[in-house]
Amino acid sequence: MAVLAGIDALEQRDFPRAEQRFGEAVAADRPGAIASFAAAYASRDAVSVKGALNKVTQACIDSERSRSYDEQARFELEDLLARHQDAIADPDRVRLEYCLLLFERSVVQAHGADQMRASLRTLNAPRYSSLLDAWQKYVLGYWTLELSGRSFDPPPDLAAAENWLASAFREWKETEQDEADAQSAFLELTNRYNRSLPRWYSNLLQRLAELRPKNFYVAYGLAYKLSDGSDEADFNKALFWLERARGQIDGPAVAEADKARLSAWIDYGVAKNYLGKARFSAGKASQEAAQEATSRLLALIQSLKKDGLIREDNWPGATAYSTLIDTRLFRNDIEEAARILGDSRDTGLTESPDLVGNTFTLLFAAGRIDEAIQFAERALELPDLKTGALMLTAMSQLVADRPEAEYAARKLLATKHEYRDYIRLMLYWHLGRRGKIDLAKAYLEERWRGIDKDSWPARVEQGDQDVWRERLIGYYVGNVTRDEIFAPLRSREAFEASGFNRIGETYDEMRCEAYFYDALLQAVTGDAGTRSARFAKSIQEVLETRAGHFYEYQMARYLRSRG
Repeated sequence: MAVLAGIDALEQRDFPRAEQRFGEAVAADRPGAIASFAAAYASRDAVSVKGALNKVTQACIDSERSRSYDEQARFELEDLLARHQDAIADPDRVRLEYCLLLFERSVVQAHGADQMRASLRTLNAPRYSSLLDAWQKYVLGYWTLELSGRSFDPPPDLAAAENWLASAFREWKETEQDEADAQSAFLELTNRYNRSLPRWYSNLLQRLAELRPKNFYVAYGLAYKLSDGSDEADFNKALFWLERARGQIDGPAVAEADKARLSAWIDYGVAKNYLGKARFSAGKASQEAAQEATSRLLALIQSLKKDGLIREDNWPGATAYSTLIDTRLFRNDIEEAARILGDSRDTGLTESPDLVGNTFTLLFAAGRIDEAIQFAERALELPDLKTGALMLTAMSQLVADRPEAEYAARKLLATKHEYRDYIRLMLYWHLGRRGKIDLAKAYLEERWRGIDKDSWPARVEQGDQDVWRERLIGYYVGNVTRDEIFAPLRSREAFEASGFNRIGETYDEMRCEAYFYDALLQAVTGDAGTRSARFAKSIQEVLETRAGHFYEYQMARYLRSRG
């Protein structure tokens, strides 16, 4: 009894009492006390494998609930697995390895990915993988992809990633919770790429979606992403998935109260798809697709107005108005676009985040630059729009040549906004006009050092939009020639042959961007006596594209009006 009392005192860190009890035990029976201590202490939870297992398991549970990272718990977990892995039963081993992977996920940027890859290899063994649940398999598949980065090249572990993901999507049942998990997982997967998807990734998503044949949100999410594509095949696939989603609305997985709202979103998705077709078609086909988009959007808006749902959250009222305005800007019908925006305000959608970009564009188109800047600054206060509003603020201040433009640009460059490179180019022009050409070059040369020119052909093949922006950076710093920029834009045939038709911009849209940023470069480089003429020539090329839905077009109109 004295030995057990001593151990109790030791665990309570009452060292004087522990010493007293151990002394009594040793005085009474030294060999017996030593043997009793060794047996009793080894079985205590504080030092036994079972006790250590219980301790780190609780740490894992606490960490997953709080989504926080406990470095001490991670060290203890690694130590337990290193010293006692053979004594840990397979179900416990799987739980601990998965927990360790979640810990490493939190610090992968600081610590590297070696430990995560080791955990993935361990869990991929048949004796362990069969013990994972569907969500755990999804997480392993997702991180197998993530560890290879978000490249437009197929990752080396694509087959392993798809095995995990497909297992998860197959194993989720048709229960409400499992369908919600599948929806959440699929949304996370579609959001790995901002806009255009690499072809291999688009195909992967379609294969996974086939495994959830009754899930409306999976079908709709895939269709919406495919509508951002750049060819007829993508648009046709999007319509296929929209019709599949429509067929799922009446199924048991969709609540009766949600059916009308989801049906409205299907109608919106079809209209959006036709607008995509209009952008990437030519001539009569483009006109017919734009008209179809316009008719469908008008019908949807009228239906939502009639039912009193046009301003309701989670309904497509504001989104439909925004896309309808885009259809008019696409046709360069600025007056009609402004009329539609006015109608949306009459409906009560003045402050809708969906209409921020449209409002800004139309203020710009009207030459009301001061109002555009003020509007962009107010938009900073709107929820979930801060980064986008920073981009609008930087862009408008730069094109208006405001003294505070450099500060606004640097704030945007500190974010991860996908259009940062365009702001870098505009900042070069802004600083060059102020005689700060060395500073202007420094910003771009820093960016150029992070660009791998040799990767461009493969990335263009997969549809990576960043390649185009990187080429423009290279053009400004002298590492890409003017001919390399404009050779793919000499004709529609050259554009199709170049591969740039895969990156989510049309021939006219890319010409609009190319000539706009060329105009800015011509304005601050080369023979000073010809700068103005070279600038004006490229600005005229921008205006001839009639790409009214692009900021560069509206900025060109503004700059020409300013002489």
